[in-house]
Amino acid sequence: MEVRKTIATNSPQETQQLAQKLIAKHLDELKSKCLIFALEGELGSGKTQFVKGLGKALKIKQTIRSPTFTLVHEHPFGYPASPKGMFYHVDAWRLSYPQEFLDLRLDKMIQPGNIIALEWADKAKSTLEKVTKGKKVKIIKLKFSHLNPKQRKIKITNED
Repeated sequence: MEVRKTIATNSPQETQQLAQKLIAKHLDELKSKCLIFALEGELGSGKTQFVKGLGKALKIKQTIRSPTFTLVHEHPFGYPASPKGMFYHVDAWRLSYPQEFLDLRLDKMIQPGNIIALEWADKAKSTLEKVTKGKKVKIIKLKFSHLNPKQRKIKITNED
């Protein structure tokens, strides 16, 4: 099933609030699934701001920064209404080949209770399909674009 919705945000704070609403809506699914936020969009379009909102919703104390050079940041969380899990923030901007994604061990991250925010998900599309096949996972695709210097358009697609 595919659900599509397009939302405009007017500030980084609104983008973060959207992330908080989406995570709250899908928290119950963490009991049996891994939740993946597959983020696409050009530089500066709001992907990292969205991930910061996820971190706030999960009560993660560390500052959320894009892991452009380290590729993956791991943050344990224990949201009151969900099981304890790991929040993985993955930045695929520098990656080009399927093997590089496999080397990140995405397959090991995909466990019920975990959340993955994958920036530049369009680069990992074929690998993501392979590593999620047969696993209990919920993928929420978000495509970010600029409407103007302050506004962002975010297209949300849910896949089961």
